[in-house]
Amino acid sequence: MALVPTTVFGAVLAGAIFGDHTSPLSDRTILSSIGAGVHLIDHVVTQQPYALVAAGASAVGYLVSGTTESTGLGLLAAVVALALAVLVLKGRSAVQRDESVSAHRGSRVRS
Repeated sequence: MALVPTTVFGAVLAGAIFGDHTSPLSDRTILSSIGAGVHLIDHVVTQQPYALVAAGASAVGYLVSGTTESTGLGLLAAVVALALAVLVLKGRSAVQRDESVSAHRGSRVRS
Protein backbone atom coordinates (compact mmCIF):
# COMPACT_ATOMS: atom_id res chain seq x y z
CA MET A 1 0.00 0.00 0.00
CA ALA A 2 1.60 3.24 -1.16
CA LEU A 3 1.04 6.67 0.30
CA VAL A 4 -0.80 9.09 -1.98
CA PRO A 5 1.09 12.39 -1.63
CA THR A 6 -1.94 14.59 -2.26
CA THR A 7 -3.94 12.79 0.43
CA VAL A 8 -1.09 13.07 2.93
CA PHE A 9 -0.61 16.75 2.10
CA GLY A 10 -4.36 17.35 2.49
CA ALA A 11 -4.44 15.58 5.85
CA VAL A 12 -1.52 17.64 7.16
CA LEU A 13 -3.15 20.89 6.03
CA ALA A 14 -6.53 19.87 7.47
CA GLY A 15 -4.92 19.13 10.84
CA ALA A 16 -3.08 22.44 10.83
CA ILE A 17 -6.25 24.37 10.02
CA PHE A 18 -8.18 22.49 12.72
CA GLY A 19 -5.49 23.33 15.28
CA ASP A 20 -5.44 26.97 14.23
CA HIS A 21 -9.23 27.17 14.36
CA THR A 22 -9.64 25.67 17.83
CA SER A 23 -6.56 26.97 19.63
CA PRO A 24 -6.95 30.00 21.92
CA LEU A 25 -3.29 30.82 21.22
CA SER A 26 -3.83 31.29 17.48
CA ASP A 27 -3.45 34.84 16.18
CA ARG A 28 -6.52 34.36 13.96
CA THR A 29 -8.61 33.30 16.94
CA ILE A 30 -7.42 36.21 19.07
CA LEU A 31 -8.08 38.77 16.33
CA SER A 32 -11.49 37.26 15.56
CA SER A 33 -12.59 37.46 19.19
CA ILE A 34 -11.36 41.06 19.45
CA GLY A 35 -13.12 41.97 16.21
CA ALA A 36 -16.36 40.36 17.35
CA GLY A 37 -16.08 41.98 20.78
CA VAL A 38 -16.37 38.73 22.73
CA HIS A 39 -14.26 37.00 25.36
CA LEU A 40 -11.55 34.80 23.80
CA ILE A 41 -12.60 31.57 25.51
CA ASP A 42 -16.26 32.11 24.55
CA HIS A 43 -15.17 32.51 20.93
CA VAL A 44 -13.10 29.31 21.05
CA VAL A 45 -15.94 27.34 22.67
CA THR A 46 -18.45 28.46 20.03
CA GLN A 47 -16.09 27.57 17.16
CA GLN A 48 -15.25 24.05 18.37
CA PRO A 49 -18.50 22.30 17.35
CA TYR A 50 -18.15 23.52 13.76
CA ALA A 51 -14.49 22.56 13.60
CA LEU A 52 -15.19 19.12 15.08
CA VAL A 53 -17.89 18.37 12.48
CA ALA A 54 -15.52 19.33 9.67
CA ALA A 55 -12.65 17.35 11.23
CA GLY A 56 -14.88 14.29 11.63
CA ALA A 57 -15.97 14.41 7.99
CA SER A 58 -12.34 14.87 6.94
CA ALA A 59 -11.25 11.91 9.06
CA VAL A 60 -13.87 9.69 7.42
CA GLY A 61 -12.71 10.81 4.00
CA TYR A 62 -9.04 10.21 4.79
CA LEU A 63 -9.76 6.76 6.26
CA VAL A 64 -11.68 5.72 3.15
CA SER A 65 -9.08 7.26 0.85
CA GLY A 66 -6.25 5.56 2.72
CA THR A 67 -7.81 2.11 2.79
CA THR A 68 -9.08 2.10 -0.80
CA GLU A 69 -6.25 4.19 -2.29
CA SER A 70 -8.94 6.14 -4.15
CA THR A 71 -9.03 9.91 -3.69
CA GLY A 72 -12.45 10.08 -5.35
CA LEU A 73 -14.01 7.59 -2.92
CA GLY A 74 -12.43 9.44 0.00
CA LEU A 75 -13.89 12.74 -1.18
CA LEU A 76 -17.30 11.14 -1.69
CA ALA A 77 -17.18 9.60 1.80
CA ALA A 78 -16.25 12.97 3.34
CA VAL A 79 -19.12 14.73 1.55
CA VAL A 80 -21.59 12.03 2.63
CA ALA A 81 -20.33 12.20 6.24
CA LEU A 82 -20.68 15.99 6.23
CA ALA A 83 -24.20 15.79 4.76
CA LEU A 84 -25.22 13.24 7.40
CA ALA A 85 -23.80 15.44 10.16
CA VAL A 86 -25.76 18.42 8.85
CA LEU A 87 -28.98 16.39 8.72
CA VAL A 88 -28.48 14.99 12.23
CA LEU A 89 -27.48 18.32 13.78
CA LYS A 90 -29.93 20.51 11.84
CA GLY A 91 -31.79 22.90 14.11
CA ARG A 92 -29.62 22.28 17.16
CA SER A 93 -27.73 25.02 18.92
CA ALA A 94 -23.96 24.72 18.60
CA VAL A 95 -23.38 25.66 22.24
CA GLN A 96 -25.63 25.34 25.26
CA ARG A 97 -24.86 28.57 27.04
CA ASP A 98 -25.01 29.17 30.78
CA GLU A 99 -25.64 32.91 31.12
CA SER A 100 -24.52 33.03 34.76
CA VAL A 101 -21.06 31.73 33.82
CA SER A 102 -20.77 34.11 30.86
CA ALA A 103 -21.82 37.09 32.94
CA HIS A 104 -19.31 36.10 35.64
CA ARG A 105 -16.46 36.02 33.11
CA GLY A 106 -17.46 39.41 31.72
CA SER A 107 -17.99 38.05 28.24
CA ARG A 108 -20.72 40.43 27.24
CA VAL A 109 -20.37 42.19 23.93
CA ARG A 110 -18.32 45.33 24.27
CA SER A 111 -19.80 48.56 22.98
